[in-house]
Amino acid sequence: MLYFIPFILICALLLAVTVSCKNNPGGGGGSDSVVPTPTRPATLVLGNYEQYYAVGNTKADLSGTVYYTDTNGKITTLSLKSTDLTIKTDDEGTFVEGENKTFKVTYQDIDCVGTYHVVKMDAVDIDGTYIFDKNTTYTFTSGSYTVKKEVFGNWNDYYNIGTEGAEDPVESTVTYSLEINTSGKTIIKFSDDSWPYRSDGKGGIDSKPSDEDYFDYSGSRVPRDTFYVSAYPEDTRLITNPVAKGKYLVMAFDFYGNAYMWFTADTEASTLAALTSAEADIKIQSTKFCFGPIGVELEKQNITGYPDAGKNLQLRVYDGYNAESNCFSVTSHSDTGYNGYSYRMKCTDISPTGDLSL
Repeated sequence: MLYFIPFILICALLLAVTVSCKNNPGGGGGSDSVVPTPTRPATLVLGNYEQYYAVGNTKADLSGTVYYTDTNGKITTLSLKSTDLTIKTDDEGTFVEGENKTFKVTYQDIDCVGTYHVVKMDAVDIDGTYIFDKNTTYTFTSGSYTVKKEVFGNWNDYYNIGTEGAEDPVESTVTYSLEINTSGKTIIKFSDDSWPYRSDGKGGIDSKPSDEDYFDYSGSRVPRDTFYVSAYPEDTRLITNPVAKGKYLVMAFDFYGNAYMWFTADTEASTLAALTSAEADIKIQSTKFCFGPIGVELEKQNITGYPDAGKNLQLRVYDGYNAESNCFSVTSHSDTGYNGYSYRMKCTDISPTGDLSL
């Protein structure tokens, strides 16, 4: 009898273990042990989108993206212009001026909401010729969005247009349109240029000079009929070009845009008055120069006939040709080593007494 009771207890324990294993999802490896993959709610969120629009736009002009994430975590990117989306805006038809309006996007029975603003586009009417890029002008006609584009070969072709030796520019036609940028401002976009521009409010283009500025000798973009002198003499180091060692630089431009350079011991008025084009150390034809929104410049190039002193010669405008100091820089260097010079020029009120000519 004493041996029978422990045997019964052992059988009861084995039965309990068996039942426990069948109820355990991880035990046995049968179909009862598979754990369902958990799911999450699908979502729809706005990505980057344009917030500013012009009066007269419609919901078809909404631009941007939305991201749909399904219950398995798969992300789908859709454009706001997609026909798979349903969009409702505060403006039922064309947009009217106003701030903080809302639009609702619906996809797969899920919604998300964004905010937009509608602004009145500025009136823009451009007229005249403006310098847009290197040797490039755009000529506008009031009331028209069609522009004549002219690309010139150099400063001479533009400055001396119609004279002997000046070649005609290459002409083409471009158009422009008005848009609202991300800050709600009216911008101008050209068919041949993705860069946005602004009207200056006076019939011109902001930051683009008129061609009138290039025939105004008192302005900053073209050389004046006066001497330009360096603020300091060049140093006397061995690596400095011999013609410039310890010398000042003097420059002048003639009626046709040609340039003359003299290296002098001083810049006294009497010294300047005695300078002649025939004695110039370097002469630069106007065909070597280019022009752009900053002004007339000489891009780095070799001016032949002046070994070493004309190597990699460059003139860059700084404060402008009418500045009392820091008008422009003049630099040169050889192809190997320095053997050059570097000057900052300032304007004087002394004009050449004789005619300058090449």
